[in-house]
Amino acid sequence: MNIKDIAKLCDVSASTVSKVLHDDRTISEETRKKVLDVVKEYHYVPYSGVIKNAAPRMNMIAVVLDEGQAFHKELLYAIENKAFDYGYNIVVCNAAEEERRAKYLRILENKGINGMIFLGQGGRGGYLLPTVEVGVRSSAAREEKLSVIQYSAEQMGYVGIRYLLDQGHRKIACFLKQGEEEIKAGYRKAYEEIFTQPKEEWIFELEESLTEEMVGGCVESGVTAIFCSDIRFCNYLYAGLVKCGLSIPGEVSVVCMGNGGLAEQLIPPVTTVEVSVSRIACKVMDALNGMVEFQEPGWIYNAAAEPEIIERGSAENRSEDGRTEKIIVIGNMNMDCNVIVDNTRTRGGTLRVKRTMQFPGGDGANQAAGIGKLGGAAYMLGCLGNDQEGRMIYNSLTEAGVRMNGVVFCPFQTTGKAYITVGTGGQNTIIIEEGANQCLDSGHIKKYESVFDGAGFCIINMELSEETVFTAMDMCLKKKVKMIVKPSAIEALEEELFGKIDYFVPNEDEAARLVPGDMTIEERAEILFSKGIKNIIITLGEKGCYLKNKDYARFFESQKFSVVDVTGAGDAFISAMAVCLSRKYDIVRSIRLATYAADVSVTRFGVQQAMIDQEGLDAYQAYLEHGVAEKRGKE
Repeated sequence: MNIKDIAKLCDVSASTVSKVLHDDRTISEETRKKVLDVVKEYHYVPYSGVIKNAAPRMNMIAVVLDEGQAFHKELLYAIENKAFDYGYNIVVCNAAEEERRAKYLRILENKGINGMIFLGQGGRGGYLLPTVEVGVRSSAAREEKLSVIQYSAEQMGYVGIRYLLDQGHRKIACFLKQGEEEIKAGYRKAYEEIFTQPKEEWIFELEESLTEEMVGGCVESGVTAIFCSDIRFCNYLYAGLVKCGLSIPGEVSVVCMGNGGLAEQLIPPVTTVEVSVSRIACKVMDALNGMVEFQEPGWIYNAAAEPEIIERGSAENRSEDGRTEKIIVIGNMNMDCNVIVDNTRTRGGTLRVKRTMQFPGGDGANQAAGIGKLGGAAYMLGCLGNDQEGRMIYNSLTEAGVRMNGVVFCPFQTTGKAYITVGTGGQNTIIIEEGANQCLDSGHIKKYESVFDGAGFCIINMELSEETVFTAMDMCLKKKVKMIVKPSAIEALEEELFGKIDYFVPNEDEAARLVPGDMTIEERAEILFSKGIKNIIITLGEKGCYLKNKDYARFFESQKFSVVDVTGAGDAFISAMAVCLSRKYDIVRSIRLATYAADVSVTRFGVQQAMIDQEGLDAYQAYLEHGVAEKRGKE
């Protein structure tokens, strides 16, 4: 093929083709593109004088990779296919070592190729030829001859673990090869976002390959999900789980990093976190063609290749039935100092202390911890002192799974304290030292407005200042968040607030203060309901509770457990009710389960440590459902 043949195919003169090949910019872009496309399509190589100045010289690009990386091989095939669509051929160079890469770079820049692609570690920068680097790079420089398509091993590890966490798993093992610190960092980052630290025994760093013994040890630690950094581990992993008698995903979920066929060959096929090779190939060739064809600067094509989850059936959503909406808790956080005495009431006498105990507490902290222990998505708004007690409370809540996005340490305040005397029968009196809780004001609520986004419920404890309560309620109305209000430490409630409240949960004494006079529980609840509150639940201690709304006016009985300490019964009730409502349970079912949670909480000293966990509440729910089924069977 000669220049006249090119001219004939393009329907232009030979002189025009010659000008295009000599990079004459007087030719229109449309004609120039038409000629160059034909030159590429027919692999036309003009005589050496033209080669020196023509835009497409050999229509050849070099791909430099490490063939030891399975991902690089898959990406190479995708780039080859995309390069063909652009009219390029490729030459492949296997260069795992830095010295070899540098040598190839010197050779390639003098061989007349049009551009280079580095998979993995790139060269030195400052390239003479248009170059695309694909892989991990600390920063993408603004270079004329360089485009960087980044993907992150840390991000892939993070996406895989975050996916499992969102599926309701909390005990996730991680199998990775020695030296894969970025993946380990992604694993820890995902856990940090739910304010939990994974156990070191869940992380397995492999020197060679995964063994069945490792899988057995992993299972013994109680994990419900396993994340692998290499899809090639899955054969051994599946075999080990089968040997342990465990099903996938029914008993253990599995997610691996990696692309391609092996994931689909196993039974069940493996859910993977991967970077789409086809998308990367498109980004690579778009960048290279832009630099070669149109002399555009490479940096404008800099991009990140985001990992994605490809679901194939090896991971089970553990939170599907028990998924909860986001629950915000606004209230005090204290260090509870429990003083155990024989009698809490005396006139001018001396009380003999049997023992003292110290626990993290405060209505807000207790409710958030209760929600976390039940598997709910608790978000705390509050303030702590910058002291040892503050750090103890913070750590106890994070261990319970509470998100602490809205918690601050006040530098010039001590953590709030509650001095609690617990007497015979578990009855108590409480003296509060506010401390850093005074910093929880309307400005704090406004500062953390973003926490309210997407929330289903907000628990507001009215021990806060009136201005703070008003601001919190207005924020809930603005964000369409349902309010659960605990009227602690108040004597009266502004009339304008009643109609805003979705769930109002006073105890018997609080209800009597708000609606004074000689009347029954039912009459007090009726008056509150008439003021516009949608649901009134009055807790009655050992007598259970009473519900009043437009559909119900009824009592709920409590379980008759031995009472040790009643301090946290109300908080246990509210946290369990909030979690149940967030799971879309109806109000009757929610209150029945919340009553049981409160009953369990009085059987031990303290509050947070005495609260029921998800397993305990689920067991009671199963007991109730079994009883209903038996009753229906007899009928």
